[in-house]
Amino acid sequence: MNLSQRLTQPMLPRLTALSSLLFDDDWLDFALSKIDPVLSSSRIKARVLSRNLIADQMLLVTLEPNIHWHGFVPGQYVPLRVQIEGVWHERCYSPVSNPDHHKLQLVIKRHAHGRVSNWIHDHLREGDLVELGTAAGQFTLTKGESKPLLLIAGGSGITAIISLFEAALRQNPERSITLAYYAEHYGQMAFLETLQTLAATHQNAQLQLCVATEPRNDLDLQGRFSRQQLKGYCPDYARRICYVCGPAGLMQAVEHEYQQLNRMDQIYLEQFTLQHAPHSHHEKVRLNFARSQLQIESSQPTLLLAAESAGLKPKSACRMGICNTCSCTRISGKTRDLVTGLIDDTPQKVIRPCISEALSDVTLDL
Repeated sequence: MNLSQRLTQPMLPRLTALSSLLFDDDWLDFALSKIDPVLSSSRIKARVLSRNLIADQMLLVTLEPNIHWHGFVPGQYVPLRVQIEGVWHERCYSPVSNPDHHKLQLVIKRHAHGRVSNWIHDHLREGDLVELGTAAGQFTLTKGESKPLLLIAGGSGITAIISLFEAALRQNPERSITLAYYAEHYGQMAFLETLQTLAATHQNAQLQLCVATEPRNDLDLQGRFSRQQLKGYCPDYARRICYVCGPAGLMQAVEHEYQQLNRMDQIYLEQFTLQHAPHSHHEKVRLNFARSQLQIESSQPTLLLAAESAGLKPKSACRMGICNTCSCTRISGKTRDLVTGLIDDTPQKVIRPCISEALSDVTLDL
């Protein structure tokens, strides 16, 4: 925190309250930015302190948020907003820093066609500013719970899982915890040294590495998740509370095991990618954008993509049904929610176009 922040931030709430009676938030933010760009009347801005590549295509970004940041609970996600070519984009990431520290650390994995992840890897630099949303999500530990834990991570899903692992050990160092980490190869595994140290220094903590390639030693396993594998490294998994974060295939396989046990109340899953519903037909339908007085035919997989392909620029951010920025009214027509699979044709229904597929002609209040 620089000198201007140290002088200004203690007085900022009172100055903002007084000024808000006279000026709007945009004007206040403009004025505050002349003192220091990270200052804001209400928005959570954060300065990039450092960026480090910690595994194959995984970038650790350390941020210093302003006074509007109120922290997170381990396992939650944080919306990160960046501006690319004049358009704001939002994605959600699990913090990997200690929740008691003011500095925030996020891991961004580069995806082959990821507009935001590629931009962050290629263009975000130390000293740059980003915006944050309020931490959210229910992928958290139950307070006071002491039952044994099974934590399963795949790829970048380790970000949420390591946060839970460290939090569980802080709460109860004697708690029995098994953490299984799956990846295509060792180069994709982040925080290995930290995980190995935690497992070695806590008698009841066990770390199991599983790679698709040839294992380095006899302790690691080869291959993808299976019931036989699970029984090998965690024989008592049926009585453990299970948290899973990773690719859809991994989460579905683990979920199936708990369904077979009739123990779905013991499993928690977290995902940040949109899983399209099966049998999506993507046939051409007629879309009517009422406020824009525009009609098109489209076979785009979501209403948001259809609107953008028609030249419209509706508000959007996360593009995966989390932030609700794109929400609008479906005046008429039938759509499918690509997250839940729910099909609905209720008139005048508020929907999220980023995760809505048109199953008939649709009219939107856009």
